[in-house]
Amino acid sequence: ELSTLLGKGFLREDAPNAAANLRKLAVGRVEHAAVSERLLSYLQRQGTFKAAIHPPLLMASLQTHCALGPSAPLSLAELNEAIDGIQRDGSLARLYRRYAPTDDKTRSSSSP
Repeated sequence: ELSTLLGKGFLREDAPNAAANLRKLAVGRVEHAAVSERLLSYLQRQGTFKAAIHPPLLMASLQTHCALGPSAPLSLAELNEAIDGIQRDGSLARLYRRYAPTDDKTRSSSSP
C-alpha cells in the first residue's frame, strides 16, 4: 500500500522495526521514514529521537488489534472482555495519551 502511494520513484529500505527506521533517518541513511505518529511523538518526548523533521504526513489511519498465540494463557473472549473493561474505565484512553502527540499541529483528527 505504501509503495503504491509513493510511486516508483521511491526505493524501499526495510528495517527490523520503526525505531530502527527513525535511527536511519537521524543519521542520514534514508531521507524519509514511514512510522506511527504515536511512536514518533513518544520517542521525541523521551528524547531518544531528536532529529529535526518536517511535520508528519498522514498516509493512513489504522485501528490497532490484538492477537493471541496458540499457547496464550487466556481465551480470545477473555482478552476482548479485558479490552472492553479498560475502554469503559478510561484506562486505555489514559495509556494512549502517554504516547499521543503533544503538538496539535501534528495530531491527526482520527487519533484516539
